[in-house]
Amino acid sequence: MNSNSGDSTFIGLYSGRNMTTTTSNPMGSVYGNNVGLGSSTLDGASGNMNVGIGTGATASGTNSISIGTGNIVTGNNSGAIGDPTTISGNASYSLGNDNSIPTDNTFVVGNNVTATADNSVFLGDNTAYVAQGSTTEGLSTTYTSSTIGSRTYSYAGGDTNTGVVSVGSESGTRRIQNVSAGLVSATSTDAINGSQLYAVANTLGTEIDTLSNIVNNINTNFYGSINRLDNKINKVGAGAAALSALHPLDFDPDEKWNFAAGYGNYNSANAMALGAFYRPNEDTMFSIGGSMGNGMLEGYPDGTFKGNQAMTRYEIAALFYRALKNGAPVDDTMDRAMNEFESEFRQLRLEHFRVDRISGKDNDRHKIERIRVNNEDNKEKGIYKDVYGSIIQK
Repeated sequence: MNSNSGDSTFIGLYSGRNMTTTTSNPMGSVYGNNVGLGSSTLDGASGNMNVGIGTGATASGTNSISIGTGNIVTGNNSGAIGDPTTISGNASYSLGNDNSIPTDNTFVVGNNVTATADNSVFLGDNTAYVAQGSTTEGLSTTYTSSTIGSRTYSYAGGDTNTGVVSVGSESGTRRIQNVSAGLVSATSTDAINGSQLYAVANTLGTEIDTLSNIVNNINTNFYGSINRLDNKINKVGAGAAALSALHPLDFDPDEKWNFAAGYGNYNSANAMALGAFYRPNEDTMFSIGGSMGNGMLEGYPDGTFKGNQAMTRYEIAALFYRALKNGAPVDDTMDRAMNEFESEFRQLRLEHFRVDRISGKDNDRHKIERIRVNNEDNKEKGIYKDVYGSIIQK
């Protein structure tokens, strides 16, 4: 049929067949402002201002376009370019083949797109709208906040869902490339690219590493403190063992004073103890003792060392104290050394303790004497002592 009635033009076999229009045609065959080109173009169309090009192309809405074989466009202001595509939604367009668009304001660029949503854009073959499911909530749910673990996060732009832009499907995802960096703020609704996420992840990783180092340092210091406390406890145990090793001699009316030295070991810690016993009579005894686990003496008495000066027995005894402090085992050699330097050890004890006459004279039968600790400092010689008489560093 080749005809031209009113503002309508049809070229091709059966073009404009069964078409009804609102404009009268004196020939009784074609009405309205429509254009048809091809066999059976605009077959059964009832609208106005339509364009159909291709075999079986139908555009039955108003202001519709159907270009391609077998396209059926029934929606108003809609159009299809490609081979058989069906559009029933209004203001929807398809550029591709084998698409089906029942929704309004929908735009498709691709092939085999059949699952769509209003006010949405679909890009690529087999792209689809995914409703509520395992990967998305679709348009059924808005997102103004979400809770992850025990923390709640608020979002901008999530109070309404107008539509979607889909570039794939649940089983066929696509990567969006060459995305510019989006605005990052509390109210931003821009898309974020990979470099921005990397910056956040990298900074977070650095902070986590820093926090991990802090925790490790805390653990190290904590366990170091525990170890130091253990060492101190061990030294206390060694000191107690050394004190328990002090024993007085039997009562001697001619030797009311006697002194003792003891050694103790506890859990790899060593200590020396010095004790003094005073027995004015057979029924009464006074005693005092002190342990030294950290070195009562540090080398020469005057705190100096001269390479051309011969060491005295007293100084050698001081070295034994230092060796014991550092954990030297008390074997046969150490026992012989302690016996050899008994007199020097006694002198060390005398430096720690003294006996003060409170009342009475030497030959008095009744007199009062007290044992005291020599803890006075000698600032001229640079000698400082603690309350127990041990030499300390100032």
